[in-house]
Amino acid sequence: MDQRRTCPFGVSHLSSIFANVESQRLYILTIVNSKAIWKPAFEMSNMAIEGRRVYKTATGYVASGMRKHPFLTVGAFILTLVSALLTAWPFIVIGQAVDVLRTQGVGSEFVAQVWFIILLGFAFLASNFVAGAAWAAVISGWERDARQELFESLQDHSMAFHDQVDSKRLLSVSMQDLTWIRISLNPGLRMTVGSLATYGITTVILWSMSQIIGLIMLGGLPFYLYFSYRYASVVEPVRRARAERMERLTSVSQEVFRGIEVVRAFGSESREKEKFSSVSRSYADSVEREGRLAAFFYPQLILILVTTVAFLNGASLVSAGFISVGALVQILSLLLAADAQNFMLPRNLLLIRGSLVNAQRIIDLLNWTDPLVDAPEDRAVDWTGDIVFDDVSFRYPNGSDSAKYSLKNVSFVIPGGSRVALIGGPGGGKTTVLKLLLRLYDPTVGRITIGGTDLRHVPASRIREAVGLVEQDIFLFKKSVRENIAYGCEEASDESVQEAAKRAQADEFIMEMPAGYNTLVGERGMTLSGGQRQRLAIARALLHNPSILLLDDSTSAIDAKTEYLMRKAIDEATSSRTSITVTQRLRTLIESDLVIIVDKGELVAIGPHDELLRTSAHYRLIFEGLPETRKMLEAIPITGGAVA
Repeated sequence: MDQRRTCPFGVSHLSSIFANVESQRLYILTIVNSKAIWKPAFEMSNMAIEGRRVYKTATGYVASGMRKHPFLTVGAFILTLVSALLTAWPFIVIGQAVDVLRTQGVGSEFVAQVWFIILLGFAFLASNFVAGAAWAAVISGWERDARQELFESLQDHSMAFHDQVDSKRLLSVSMQDLTWIRISLNPGLRMTVGSLATYGITTVILWSMSQIIGLIMLGGLPFYLYFSYRYASVVEPVRRARAERMERLTSVSQEVFRGIEVVRAFGSESREKEKFSSVSRSYADSVEREGRLAAFFYPQLILILVTTVAFLNGASLVSAGFISVGALVQILSLLLAADAQNFMLPRNLLLIRGSLVNAQRIIDLLNWTDPLVDAPEDRAVDWTGDIVFDDVSFRYPNGSDSAKYSLKNVSFVIPGGSRVALIGGPGGGKTTVLKLLLRLYDPTVGRITIGGTDLRHVPASRIREAVGLVEQDIFLFKKSVRENIAYGCEEASDESVQEAAKRAQADEFIMEMPAGYNTLVGERGMTLSGGQRQRLAIARALLHNPSILLLDDSTSAIDAKTEYLMRKAIDEATSSRTSITVTQRLRTLIESDLVIIVDKGELVAIGPHDELLRTSAHYRLIFEGLPETRKMLEAIPITGGAVA
């Protein structure tokens, strides 16, 4: 059995934090995956785990979560209707009690009516409590499942998605949009159902007492609903603008906090304060505008007018002797109760309408078409075999067919077990080669094979179990030193973690920390030096023990002594596996079996160090520019023609 398969988790987690654009999203994904504060009585659905659902409409997305729990959902609606009935019932009894009081005084029948009213009040409180609990169970479960589904979707989308979608937008959608949808469902939808049910029950009761009053209620409802809908239509664009400005406010805040050292170093505190103040004023203006619209656009006036006309009609019926005073009390009480229940209907409709906008933003992320399709089958791969780039061309997906190619017609073969140095100018395509080997992207043209197997036919998770990375922009989590080294291989023993740290020359400075391996690393590892972060990253890679090791300029921030010690550890780690190092270090170039030069997306030269010195003018130019080269060139004669 291959000893390199010791870690059950592989190194997929290392590749998931490759490059800065991906690491920016780790905080967002943590927020999205947060658990609900109150755990509902039912278990989470496995829908998001078993397969992805494609949502056609925002309404379908919102309703889908509720349909997963039909018993609780139907129960919540029924209990809301019961609560609406119990809202009206006590007022009917109150009217009857008034008539009893006028005709019989305070007698046994009146006392019985009073006790019945009290009983109905307790019944209303109980049903309202149970209905609220049922709604909370349904909606909190919906929110939890929605967060889990979004989290898994963001994790499963390839790097092409993260290249196109700004991390600040993901943060805004994850934190705000799901919360607004939850609020629109509970209390928004719950109160809307209760309001309409109360209005309908009140209309039926009043119709039984007076058809004229019933017609007044029926005639006023369409006008009230129309103006409530108009209110939501007018305010919705303002609320959408407010959400976008809040997104901008979040973006500005996040950018400043992440770059606080640069802000301080260049004395730009005042400029950043002014920028934040400008964005904050813009957000405040949108809130103020919404408040003005809410103040002047008042659909509740329709409800007040309907109540007034209905009450005046009831009063005329009392004067004519058609109904009793108790009946008039019933009419007035029912009208006021209906008003109280329906007064917030315009705001609730606005919440529901706005939630569809929020839902559309979410399903745009969920339904995003990923150009990288994971392999449906798991083919056997000889990870010790040759790595072949066969006429590979690649451009980063940005939604445009005119995007510049990062690699153009690149072909080379890396024999299995080779130590390879990858060099070239800035933006030449070196990091792109590593990303393609990790299958963060697929080639636009051509193919990449390992041991004769096309990487397109291998699941990405399998590739990242066998291909490890020490990234250039080191990302460390706000966890202990041990947890950072054992990330993705949490079951590793303390002895194996410490051994990996020793091989990466990190054990000495770790033991000097206050709590040793249990010392908490600050956010993004900012409490550590660049060299310390890189040594922890190398220790993490050594613990995972991959078959193919990729190093992206992993020793650029380390002093000469530490680099020498670390180089010995890396030599030991790379002696029995294929390794590719993006570097500008002289020692790495000399000790490599193969040097590959890529520049401006094209393969310039490939071969051993000594051969390239003789045959490649481009390589000699790079070589002569290295700080350590001057003395060595004096001892190495360069002959032969130059081949670019």
